[in-house]
This record gives sequence, C-alpha cells and structure tokens, in this order.
Amino acid sequence: MIRRNIQSDKIGNQFRAGVVLYLGDRIIPYGDKLWLVPVPALWAQ
Repeated sequence: MIRRNIQSDKIGNQFRAGVVLYLGDRIIPYGDKLWLVPVPALWAQ
C-alpha cells in the first residue's frame, strides 16, 4: 500500500502534487495533492 504521507516524509513543503498510475477507470483524489490516475489517461485527449 502506498503511504499517504510520503510527500511530508521525503520532500517536505517542496512537494507540489503527485500522480499514481493504476489500472482502474477513474481519477481519484488520494490524500493531499495526490491523485490516482488510470494508465489509459496518459493517451486521452
């Protein structure tokens, strides 16, 4: 499982936003400034 506080652990307040690619079909917010994004979204227009 992905740790939701990885941005504060490793980067601190320099963290802007993050994307985790996954095999689902929806974009889902996953904590502060972190999003789960489906892999096919890379090719969507």
